[in-house]
Amino acid sequence: MKNIIAIIVIIVITSASTAGAWELKSYPWSTKDKVKAGVLVGLIIADGITTHNVIQDGGFERNPLLGKYPTAERIVLHCTISAALLLAAANYLPPAWRNGLFNGAIGIELVCVGNNMIVLKWLF
Repeated sequence: MKNIIAIIVIIVITSASTAGAWELKSYPWSTKDKVKAGVLVGLIIADGITTHNVIQDGGFERNPLLGKYPTAERIVLHCTISAALLLAAANYLPPAWRNGLFNGAIGIELVCVGNNMIVLKWLF
């Protein structure tokens, strides 16, 4: 899901910039943006770790981009690309849109990590 959102954001940004809808430029980051980016990257890492633990405990992955039983290397690659795409997209979004991207992505990651922790019986 998070990759689909990142891909959609990239498509919107590139198509809007080529259509002349707005000038593709980097916007300055506030302290709040930097904190949210750090939280997002931390959650992506936590998602990767908990996903790996779910697979090791005999579970399976629901993300079709990873496959049912991804290797640790595939999980690391997926998390790295996800974080890089989200941060790259955020760099070119106006502050209000960047805030929305971060809030949505953080929400999705919280659900993913929470679900993994429930499956692992680390939570509840």
